[in-house]
Order: sequence, then structure tokens, then C-alpha cells
Amino acid sequence: MRTCRIFTIIALLICFGNVESAEISLIYPRIVSPQDTFIYDSGFDSTFVLGNVVPPEGLLKINGHRVAIDDYGAFLAFLPLRKGNETKSWELNLIQQGDSVALTFPYQIAEDREVETTDSMNAMLPAVVEVIAPHSHIRTTAEGSYYLFPPVGNRLRATGSEGEFLTIELGTSTAVIETRFVAFTKDTTVEQSFLGDGVCEVLEDWSVCRFELSAAAIWRAELTPDHRTLDVLLYNAVSRIDRIQFDINDRFVEDIVWHQEPDGLLLSLRLNAPVTRGYHIDFVNGQFEISVRQPFEARDKQLKRKIIVVDAGHGGEFDGAIGPLGNKEKDITLRWAKLLASALEHKGAIVVLTREYDEAKSLYDRIEIARGVHADCFVSLHGNALPDGIDPSTRSGTGTYYYQSLSRNAAESIHGHLLKAGGLRDDGLWDANFAVARPTEFPAVLIEAAYLMHPREERLLMNEEFLSRMANAVVRGLEDYFRE
Repeated sequence: MRTCRIFTIIALLICFGNVESAEISLIYPRIVSPQDTFIYDSGFDSTFVLGNVVPPEGLLKINGHRVAIDDYGAFLAFLPLRKGNETKSWELNLIQQGDSVALTFPYQIAEDREVETTDSMNAMLPAVVEVIAPHSHIRTTAEGSYYLFPPVGNRLRATGSEGEFLTIELGTSTAVIETRFVAFTKDTTVEQSFLGDGVCEVLEDWSVCRFELSAAAIWRAELTPDHRTLDVLLYNAVSRIDRIQFDINDRFVEDIVWHQEPDGLLLSLRLNAPVTRGYHIDFVNGQFEISVRQPFEARDKQLKRKIIVVDAGHGGEFDGAIGPLGNKEKDITLRWAKLLASALEHKGAIVVLTREYDEAKSLYDRIEIARGVHADCFVSLHGNALPDGIDPSTRSGTGTYYYQSLSRNAAESIHGHLLKAGGLRDDGLWDANFAVARPTEFPAVLIEAAYLMHPREERLLMNEEFLSRMANAVVRGLEDYFRE
């Protein structure tokens, strides 16, 4: 699953020649509505083309290059792009029994464009902007990584603009945020936040500590390598802590210490055991709240009664990847999710599906479902593809992804069993900044069972027995994870 790859509507191009039954189906590239022209990045020299022919035979050439057709009629080729004064198109020619079928798919190459600063925007700066959109994100740079996720109401000091991005102050450094996430205020300085006294208590299986906070602040949280300390940095915040009340019945929170840093206030929760089940941080009604889920008791280290949220990737108008034979990722993941749910329930787990039929659900809706049921683990199921410009021969097989360090053990355990069950190439265990892998409240793992864009792996993903093996592998991985 990659957001930059094969998405939305399939443009199926069929051209009939003298052979009545012969046809070429170009699955990718295709026109994506409302786009009326297919545009490649100017940095690509070559990219892939995939589709199928019916019947599955004959000689296929694309732009003069002979392309192999498998026994099912599927083809996948990595070919040079036409540039300069050449006619920019894919020319497909199929010869069957002496007759031919031809298909032409035009494309464009994007020119390099320099990002222009907006003079009218810069005239308003420096200024204070307020976050107005949920699920906003701050990037390291305009083309950099998602870095922080400020809640609605946070105020930031903007000092410059570039295209659709504002440069903001972040402690002693800078970062950027998209203009669509914020609204300008009349202020020029950001009010400093003051963190006051705290109270800690046990609520069900959570250790919860609340502090008075005078104004919203952006925070960054990180577990130490041993997972026994949760460090929370509140940018532009100052301590007014005189006392913290602890719960005598809480054996998990050992101590809370703070340090005033150049970027703000560093608050550290020191714990008596590693954080394995997750944590949650929020600012509500003037209260800054840090909640850490307590470890399982020894008798609870089994899959039985664990709440597992199974997420079938994509759905509705979002097809996900599409294979050379036209199979859609959204359909495969739903079949796999139902097989996994059945296998988990057989082991006594409580399963929640993020979707049970072909419907569109946002990434954040899927996360909220898991938060709402206090999931013990979140597993998102996918079939893989690559972005334009990447040679498909360099990647294949099964990959597993996580983002939070508390999710790594679950990801490792599941990945090992998937490799044994599927028998495919190890595409790697990845730390990846995916939205569904970012939650901190529970271990979250994203699985790419195989590459839907590869003809052989597409057929495997359509095979019920293969999906069943991969479902059982996830179950065994989760069993080992909770046991350990």
C-alpha cells in the first residue's frame, strides 16, 4: 500500500483488431478522475506498465520492446519513458495468429517547477496562526516527513511562506505546516503555556496523570529504548509544578520528573515496567492528560479475550492497488480480513472489523474504531504495489510495517510467521510513517501479504488457501506476541 501508486478508478482500455476475440487491457497507467491526462514525474527515466491480453497468447510489444505474457495473459514490464521531442505515449501491439491488435495511451512528463513564495502571504507575516482542522500535521520541511500532529486550537508563530506551506517556529528550530490546516489571527506572538500541579490515579487498566495547562501547547512524546520512561516535550511551555499527587494503589507509575529545556518543558513518567500496551496524550478543558495502559498480568498473556481490530485496507471508491488481471486490493483485503477474524475467534479472541463490506472508510475512522473498543492490537491488511519509476523486479514478497516502538515486537512476531506460511521473498520489516501505524494507544501493524502488481503474486492473493495460510500466520504471530 502506497498512497502515491495505483488508486481510485480503473481505466480499462480495450482495442479490437481483426481477431474477434483478441483484446489488450491496460490496467496501469490509467486516467484517474477528474484528471484528464496522465502525467509522469520529470525525474523518471523508466517506469512500469501492466495489464493483460485475451486470449493469453501471442507476441506483445510496447514501444518496440518485447514483453512477456504469462500463462494467464498477464504482463508487467519496466520500460524507458519517451522524452524530448518523441511522441509521448505507450504503444501496445499484440500479434495473435498473424493478426494484430493495437492500443495507444498518451502521457505527459511534468516539467520541473520552482516553488514560488506568495508575496501576499509574506506581507501578513510574521503572524500567529491557529490550527482549525482535525488530523493536521506539521512536517520537517515542505517535502519532508510528517513530524507532529497538533490538535485543533493550537497556536503557532508563522515567520515565512513557500507555496502552500507556512514556516513556523518550533522551539529553537523551525518546521512547516500547510495553510489549509490553519487560520490567521491578529496576534504576532504565541502565548506561553504554564504547566501546573498534577494528580495521578488508576482508572480501570490505565494509569492517568492530569496537569493544569494554561494554554494549548504542541507536544512530542517518545519512549526511551527500554520503554520504562515516557518523555513528553511541551514546546514553548514552562513549569509551575509545585506538587504532584500519586495514587497509592498504582504500582506502575514510579515517579514523574521535569526539566526546563531550550525548546520547552520536558516531562518524564518513570515506570516500574515497560510500556507494552500503549499510551494516550490529550489536552481537554485546560487539562493536559497522560494515560499509560498498565501491563498484562501473567495469567492474561494469551490471545484469548484479547480485542483485536482487523482492518481490511481501502474500500468503496478507493480500490487500492490493481493487479495485471484486474483484481482489486480492496476485495482481497476484505476476504482476508474475514478469514483472519474467523481464525482469531476460534482462538477465543474478540474481533472487531473496521469494515465488513465494500465501503469507504477514512484512515482516521479506522483508528477511532480501535480506540473506541480499547484494542489490544490493530492489524491492517494490504496487497502491495510500487510507485511510478521503481523497477518492480527489485521488490516482491511479504512486508510488515510498524511505526511506534511499542509495536515492533508484535510486528516482528507476525512477520516471521508470515514468511514461513507464505513462502515468498522477505520484503522486509519496516519502520514506516503510515497513518494507521502511528497510534500510540495500542500496538499497530500493517501487513503487505504480497505484491498485487506481480502476476504470480496476484494469483496467490486470489487464492483462498493462500489467504487462509496468511490469516493463520497472523494468529500464530499474535499468540507468540502476547505469550512473550
